[in-house]
Order: sequence, then C-alpha cells, then structure tokens
Amino acid sequence: MALTMTKLEREAFLAGVHVGIISIAEEGRGPLTVPIWYAYEPGGELRVITGRNSRKGRLLAHVTLRGPKFIPPVTVGINVEEQPRFPDAPVLVLRWSLPKLGFLGNMAAPFVSQLTSLPPGVRIEGERVLVDVAEMLRARGLGETVRYVRRLDVGTRVGQILVRFELRT
Repeated sequence: MALTMTKLEREAFLAGVHVGIISIAEEGRGPLTVPIWYAYEPGGELRVITGRNSRKGRLLAHVTLRGPKFIPPVTVGINVEEQPRFPDAPVLVLRWSLPKLGFLGNMAAPFVSQLTSLPPGVRIEGERVLVDVAEMLRARGLGETVRYVRRLDVGTRVGQILVRFELRT
C-alpha cells in the first residue's frame, strides 16, 4: 500500500465530504483540537470558515483531514417562509432542513442555532434563518439603497437561490 497520493488522488480526496480535525497550538496550554467542515474544489484552495473572534480563529492552525466513510453527503433544504416587506419589515425568513439525514438532521438544529460567526443582519432561531436585508446593506455601507427598494422576492430551485429586486423610480 502506497503512503503517498498523486496530485489527482489528493484533489479527489479533498473534494469529497469529510470532517476535518483542526488542531491549533496555543502557548501555555495544550492544543485546541476540534472537528470542522471545509470546502474544496479541485485546483482551488482549501477553505475553513470560522469566526475571527473565536478561539480557533485567533490562533495559527494546522489542519489534518480524516475521512470517516459513515458520514453521508449533506444536502441542505432551504424554503422561503416569509418575504421581506419594504420599508417596514425588511426581514427575509428562511427555513432550513437536512432532509436526507432523517432524525439526525433534526438533532442538528440546537447546534446550528449556536453559530456565532454570521454576517451582520443574519441570525438563526432553531430551524429558521432571519435575514435583515436593511441591516446587511448598512453593514456594507449601502444603507441608503434600502429607500429605493420597493420589493425583494427570494425563491429557490435545486442548487440555487433566486433574488428579484423591484426598485422605486
């Protein structure tokens, strides 16, 4: 059995669904070692997303990937529950689910609601994601554009989120 992989084999492995283990050295303590999800497309960069203010976000990281075969690919279902209404209630309400994981997907809700590294204007309440469009735009220096939005419609298709704007003239 060879202990090395070709570039093609390595890229194929990294592009699969695996749980990574990130181990971060911290002076005066033992290493922080926690599971992480990552994203990779062949030929691209390996991306690990974590909050800047989290303990792991502040430390230099070394990543080791392990590939347990019992974890199925994860599909996230997104349904639009409520459209934003401008200017009074510019909040988009989405409901997420993990339909292919059955009861395991239901167990994820308490963990997902604990996510703290969300963009400004986004918060999670159980299986609902609330997106305050006005707050998101303000955080990006685009707060003045809200007064020009008459309507915003968000829809979904398999693998896509569709957004349609209607502006005031």
